[in-house]
Amino acid sequence: DKEAEQIFAEEEPEIKSEVSAETQKEKTPQPEEIESTLNQGMQFLNGVFKMATGKELITEDRGISIDRETGEVVMKFKLPGF
Repeated sequence: DKEAEQIFAEEEPEIKSEVSAETQKEKTPQPEEIESTLNQGMQFLNGVFKMATGKELITEDRGISIDRETGEVVMKFKLPGF
């Protein structure tokens, strides 16, 4: 029935936007989760780099840090040859 399809089509975008907004709030990771995930990634890259070159990529202090006030992400690592 075309009339029913039209009514459903008109309501569908509202439902999607409400669900999308709710899902967005639930999926927003905390800075600690982001920092932990990025640090795990840097540790992985450090391991691959060390296997390939025999040298460390990451310095002794943390590889990733996040400034919670500004949202700035800092990655620390050594360039090969230094």
